[in-house]
Amino acid sequence: MDPVTHIAAGVGLSRLLRTPAPRRAALLAAGFALLPDLDFLLLFVDRVSYLRHHRGLTHSLLLLPVWALMGGMLARGLGGREWFRPAVHLGLLVLASHLFLDVLTSYGTQLLSPFSRRKFTLDWLFIIDPWLLLILAPGAVAGFLGSARRWPAALSLGLAAAYLALVGFWQQEALRQARRLFGPEALEVAALPQPLSPRRWHLVAALPGEWREAFVALPWRGGESGLGDPPPRVVTVQPAFPPRMPAITWRPPGEALVLRWPALRLETDPAPEAAWLLGRFREFARFPQLAVVERHGGTLSATWVDLRFSLPGAAFPFALTLDLDGQGRLVDYDWGRGRRWGIFTRPSAAALAGPEEAWGEGG
Repeated sequence: MDPVTHIAAGVGLSRLLRTPAPRRAALLAAGFALLPDLDFLLLFVDRVSYLRHHRGLTHSLLLLPVWALMGGMLARGLGGREWFRPAVHLGLLVLASHLFLDVLTSYGTQLLSPFSRRKFTLDWLFIIDPWLLLILAPGAVAGFLGSARRWPAALSLGLAAAYLALVGFWQQEALRQARRLFGPEALEVAALPQPLSPRRWHLVAALPGEWREAFVALPWRGGESGLGDPPPRVVTVQPAFPPRMPAITWRPPGEALVLRWPALRLETDPAPEAAWLLGRFREFARFPQLAVVERHGGTLSATWVDLRFSLPGAAFPFALTLDLDGQGRLVDYDWGRGRRWGIFTRPSAAALAGPEEAWGEGG
């Protein structure tokens, strides 16, 4: 979830607690709301580290009470003993809201880090949801103004809870449509949120040897399309660099266009450095797809995408491109939008020599 929504939720929650000074509590809540996202500093290490560890340890349940205690000690040092307990309670509440909102998105949050790299997600919200922010805004404004009245924040949070319940209903309806659309041969299905409307959904399915996708706009009430619909039209995505989703529209489930990704393969196995990068990408990606394989003279260029981030007409934001020589050795790489960033370092030699070397993940 975006930082502004985290702040709005945190400041609104600060009005539900008794604190020595509501306006100062609102500022403290804003700090707590941003605290877990300090892991963005990993971008200054290298992009691979950031993508591996974002929403990792700083977002874990283990560190939640640690952050709250640290904030309580800071508040006590700045405002006196009376601030310690309210600040700790506020920290626990706001940090829990941060983790909860992040779990609602499809990015994935490592709640059990460092003991597990499992990513938890409910797939309810897009990374930026203007409707949720609009609902939370009145409570946040009241908190920053130091209003003695609590009802604006309570009302905003109540309406936000109702909105999330509605989004959860639509997500389950989208999953039902995905199972109907892709049929019983689908090994895995997912319904992922799309921007600007809680009725727009991205449906993904793993079938034997391939991935399929569709973009649907749900009716206001569920159950309005299903058994009588004709079989969907299936179109194969044509490989192109940089990989980009076709510019299609979100359609009613009964008129959905299914996109099929062809099964591409490499001519040679990647050498250790390239295999390490590919292993890290597959660790990060939820729906990894080898999208493009090209040969430029003696160099083989292969690009993988994560279908989780598909948007109609848009380039993939986390595409991994490996340029390999004839022996599969790494010539160059990019983990971005299909261009050479030039500001991110390669994995260290120590990392490549460590136990996580990924020969088995690099086919």
